Amino acid sequence: MPEVSVSFYGHIRGLVPQGKMGLKLPEGSTVADLIQGLVEGLGEPFRERAIDEQGLLLPSVKIIVDGEVVEVPDQPLGKEGAKVAVVFVPPVIGG
Repeated sequence: MPEVSVSFYGHIRGLVPQGKMGLKLPEGSTVADLIQGLVEGLGEPFRERAIDEQGLLLPSVKIIVDGEVVEVPDQPLGKEGAKVAVVFVPPVIGG
């Protein structure tokens, strides 16, 4: 997979000036590989906003691949040119 297009929304969007970036990953990469690539590429600011102490995504951060929310880190990213969104979903306060 030469490159995945990653779009950012919510408070994570501020980490990338245009709100999106391309990320090169090897063929057969998983969502976990994508997350690791984002941590390596965006550094500590991304880790602080998106990753918990165990190295897992915070519940308020969702990965969406080709329009579907991905909950399983070992899920393959799919076809070449997959469209990926990293979304911050603020907690809902009700009463």
